[in-house]
Amino acid sequence: MTSRMLAVRFRNHVRKIDPTIEFINLRNVLVNGAKRGCSGFLRNPANGRMVYVNTDVLLIERGHEAYARTVKDEHDTSGGQNRWSTCDDLPQLAVNMLHDQSTTPVLDGGAGVWSIRL
Repeated sequence: MTSRMLAVRFRNHVRKIDPTIEFINLRNVLVNGAKRGCSGFLRNPANGRMVYVNTDVLLIERGHEAYARTVKDEHDTSGGQNRWSTCDDLPQLAVNMLHDQSTTPVLDGGAGVWSIRL
């Protein structure tokens, strides 16, 4: 299990993969002043596709690390199906979802986390 991923670290990882991705309201999750992870929206300006991401440590306590899901806009609270991932793999998963509408989650070799296979 990896450590939590905060907004700056997540943003830096995504920018290394695709510097054109836009971030909307990506911020750290704070509970009583303690940083627990990050959440927010990413947008691909080339096709308008959006993804919501969340790395809240509460997910780790429940057996998951992070997830991403497609959304219509930054006000969409239901969006598509959650795609579970590790915090380390989440930036790549989110970028793949922003670029490829046909990505589907698969269980990665029994590792117990959801990832995507292209």
